[in-house]
Amino acid sequence: MGWLGYQLVYPLQRMLTDPIVAPVLIIALALLLFMSNMWRISLSANEQQLLAGSAPKPEVQTESMEQMQRSIDSLTAQMAELGQQIRQLLEERQSL
Repeated sequence: MGWLGYQLVYPLQRMLTDPIVAPVLIIALALLLFMSNMWRISLSANEQQLLAGSAPKPEVQTESMEQMQRSIDSLTAQMAELGQQIRQLLEERQSL
């Protein structure tokens, strides 16, 4: 596999098969997928209203965009925190 493959694949394999890290990663990915799908669904609902002509063309809704940006920022911070916790758990595990 070579030196680079060993440097990249082996730590990833250990992390993904770890009984503590794997569920945390699965939950984090599920949250990220859920948030991205909710964003897509809300956009498509707005587009459907516009195409059906049932709603006048709205002005840019900065409040909802700001709220969405805050949600994304919050999720990004949570992901960073989870990453830090995973690193700490791996370091503790390696020191044992």
